[in-house]
Amino acid sequence: MKPILFSTEMVKAILDGRKTQTRRQRVYAAVLAARRRMNFFIEF
Repeated sequence: MKPILFSTEMVKAILDGRKTQTRRQRVYAAVLAARRRMNFFIEF
């Protein structure tokens, strides 16, 4: 899994306790799902 890159402001918020959660974008999962659908149509 790739690391999450934070901006300076995000790091400061995390260290100050103003930020407790981060979310990873789910683009990769969407790409994998699209590839599976494409392979399904190609095989038949």
